[in-house]
Amino acid sequence: MSNREYPRVVIVSANPLRKDMASGISMRSLFAGWPKDRLAQVYLPVAMPYPPEMDICREYRMIRTCGLVRRFHAQHEQQRSTIEEKSACRKPAAANGSWIGRLAYELRGRRGINRWLRLMQEAWYSYSWIGKVLERELRSLKPDIVWATLGNWCLTKITCTACERLAVPLYLKTNDDFIASLYRDVPLSSTLRSLSDRWYRRAVNYADGLATISPVMSEEFGRRYGKDWSWFTTLTEADDYDPSPRPADGTIRLAYAGNLGLERWRALRELAQALRQFGEEQKLNVRLAIYSSPHQIDTHRQALDVPPVTDLKGWASPEDLPRIFHEADVLVHAESFDPVMANITRLSFSTKLSQYMMAGRCILMFGPQNIGSARMVQLANAGITIGSNDPQSLQAALRPIIVDSSLRERYGKNGRLWAMKWFEAISGRERFRQTIVDALRRSDVRSNASALNDRQTTEAISCPATPQAGM
Repeated sequence: MSNREYPRVVIVSANPLRKDMASGISMRSLFAGWPKDRLAQVYLPVAMPYPPEMDICREYRMIRTCGLVRRFHAQHEQQRSTIEEKSACRKPAAANGSWIGRLAYELRGRRGINRWLRLMQEAWYSYSWIGKVLERELRSLKPDIVWATLGNWCLTKITCTACERLAVPLYLKTNDDFIASLYRDVPLSSTLRSLSDRWYRRAVNYADGLATISPVMSEEFGRRYGKDWSWFTTLTEADDYDPSPRPADGTIRLAYAGNLGLERWRALRELAQALRQFGEEQKLNVRLAIYSSPHQIDTHRQALDVPPVTDLKGWASPEDLPRIFHEADVLVHAESFDPVMANITRLSFSTKLSQYMMAGRCILMFGPQNIGSARMVQLANAGITIGSNDPQSLQAALRPIIVDSSLRERYGKNGRLWAMKWFEAISGRERFRQTIVDALRRSDVRSNASALNDRQTTEAISCPATPQAGM
């Protein structure tokens, strides 16, 4: 295994490689199997300084808001990380030590104050010594290439600047259209969007590798920023999922697993109410199990309590999800119909959808039909997308997959085939590895061309042209 086959990669992101965070799960799926001595991560937590997990990567640097760096290494942290992993099921920020984490937790319901705090934090990260600290850590880690999940202004700025100053190649990964959505409700919104767009374009121009989370987003970003964009989402182990139909028990079982934010809880409530009415009219037992963080379940418990349809389950570990999905007939993804929220999720692709498809279950996508997640379900023909929350239209759209088990199976098979092509872990990681190798190769070509140009310029200056005779 040569260094060119597996370059030394340093990941830069806001979150560590953890199994209880969507971005952490996605990064883990991509880098699982990467040689541990060829991988490190530097992360800059926004508020919650979660410790990393050591099974994928052995070396971590966590840069705190004050600029102090905490280093984690497998030899010293294995026992500690095991203990923390067992108790890490979405601890609130207040349980994790930092004063910013405690403050954010205490003020979590005060949106106005939180908006100003976010603005202050962005400015601090962008203009304080945090960027120099990141540069110092990257220099000491000696990466062949930096792989960074970027989107917000401050992290994009300090990462791009550090890579430029160190002349380190950059592979830029983006999971959402943060420029359009992240600064919509903060003070100085237009200024922040302008800064974010400027630095993102600079990072795109510098980067030798570019990727988004879906083909829908890559197509849009190609038009917006130019260059060729790959796409990678959460990869899944095919053998972990049993796509065979579950034994019938007289109940149609639906399941939702994921975040309730961005008003997804509202869409789930509307869906649950429609399922209850449909079940009553058709004399069918229909149940919807909802899995999310304990905090979000508690926050929205009253709204989501639609007896006898909903069953609020709380948080499920990644290891439990294949069993949960196998025990369902239909897997649900929901997005808000609110125009502001729909604009935020326009290019998003839920990381759970790759797991839904690999499970071989029919997908019910409830939300605007033009957003990224809905378009991916349509591309794979893996289920139905219901783009109206009108009660009568909703019930009519639900009927086929509730009453027709053969239709559910066909959709499930389509999703499984799509997942095996695009989300299967072994082949997906090889495609991912090759894109990093290709990016490093492009960087070498660019560096050689730049060196040649500099040499020719130097020679031209030191050896001026000989004047022609007679002049």
